[in-house]
Amino acid sequence: MEKIPSLNPISSELKNLFDADQADRMALHEDLDNQELMQKMVENDSHRLQRAGEIYEQYKSGSLSLTNGELVQLAFLFQHSRDTEDYWKAHELGESAGEEGKWIAAAAEDRWLLSKGEKQKWGTQFLYGTEQAPMLSDEESGVTDEMRKERKIPPRAEQMKVYQGDIE
Repeated sequence: MEKIPSLNPISSELKNLFDADQADRMALHEDLDNQELMQKMVENDSHRLQRAGEIYEQYKSGSLSLTNGELVQLAFLFQHSRDTEDYWKAHELGESAGEEGKWIAAAAEDRWLLSKGEKQKWGTQFLYGTEQAPMLSDEESGVTDEMRKERKIPPRAEQMKVYQGDIE
């Protein structure tokens, strides 16, 4: 069955912002050393985040209603900020998005923790491609593999293989 497009103009605007965000990252992923692409992505992020902030304020004030999918798209925009407060916004938006937002909520929480100089708890953040950012033990974080599975995050053993460089 074909999806019926939303009549909410914010829906198409958020989709366009999200798609552009993802396109910038895919282009950079194909050429990680390209400083021109990196600079363009940072500039584009700045413009997207400005608009995301406006949409977020409307949502928080109750003057704008967003679907779970739209909350996830907005969360991704904040996840790609360089501001600790934006990471927490992404986390909250992901949590508000129900099942659809579980992964982004965890990823944003990890990024938020790392931005404060703490260790991540879910294991979603990597440095330089495959090196995992510092991570709490399961005992310290209270996170189990079952909880990771619910959020579509690999089990701890798989994460450790990547972290220790044992990937094939």
